[in-house]
Amino acid sequence: MTDREDSSSRPLTDDQEEKIAQFFENNVLFYDMRNNEYKNKVKRRHLLGELAKSLGYEGKFEMADRIYKRFRNIRTDYQKLREREAKGKSGSGSSKPFTPLQQWKLTRYAFLQPFYRGNKRLTSSQVLGSIPQPETSDDQDSDLESLARRPDIGFASPSPMKPSKKSRKAKDKNLTEVLVNLVSESQQELKESQAALIQASGTSQPMSEREAWTQWMASVHHNIPKHLWHQYQSEAFALVMKYVAPVQQQQQPQHVYSQQAQPQYYTPPGPAQPIQQLPQQRFYPPQHQQQHQTTPQQLGQQQRPVSINVHTKL
Repeated sequence: MTDREDSSSRPLTDDQEEKIAQFFENNVLFYDMRNNEYKNKVKRRHLLGELAKSLGYEGKFEMADRIYKRFRNIRTDYQKLREREAKGKSGSGSSKPFTPLQQWKLTRYAFLQPFYRGNKRLTSSQVLGSIPQPETSDDQDSDLESLARRPDIGFASPSPMKPSKKSRKAKDKNLTEVLVNLVSESQQELKESQAALIQASGTSQPMSEREAWTQWMASVHHNIPKHLWHQYQSEAFALVMKYVAPVQQQQQPQHVYSQQAQPQYYTPPGPAQPIQQLPQQRFYPPQHQQQHQTTPQQLGQQQRPVSINVHTKL
């Protein structure tokens, strides 16, 4: 089973036709625009070269271009055959039967059906499939460029309709309103942010030197090696207690003890002489209340001052 366009140098056998169809069925990157490798021309050319080599062609890259060109033609024929089949079922098209070659293309390349986009003139029940986006010019395929100029081909993107002036004005008006609202909201958010910053700067107190030092120490702790942590912990604790313990002792209440005044002595210059005690304070014994009446003579005797003289020899 061959095609006329491929009979120039070496016709393809039925086995080669089947290998080519199986190759494109397994590699959707040649026709599925949702595939991540769809625009990877290097990979596509490499795969086609390997296919040509497996088919026994020496100039694999030259044959690869021929194989891909033939696939594009078959893909176009498949799209036309699907449309013809749909029109025939609806009764609006020709009832002429398909040739064996056409029937083979329609059956063997049925894997293209999920990626086929039907003609707009067909009803919704006749649409065979759709793709999310039309093919772009990145593929740089000659047949795709021709298909883009033909609205009745499934893979071609429909020609965009020129919007009316009224719709353009309405769209421009809506876009202007959206931009105005966006700018207004941005300005309002900016004012709120500035007000919050001013309020925060007015109420917040500057960080003291001790607070900054404490935060720095807390961050440095994470840089201490694990095997030195206990040693660092012990030495740091000892250093802190060195300065904290004296402060705690000063803050404790001090007990006041009363001591009896020691006698003071006077030592005159010259040879050693007995030291005369300085005048002592006179102490008066406490008076106890008596039940009987005290005479003035007894009262004078009780209130007589008593002096104590102590002589000490050095």
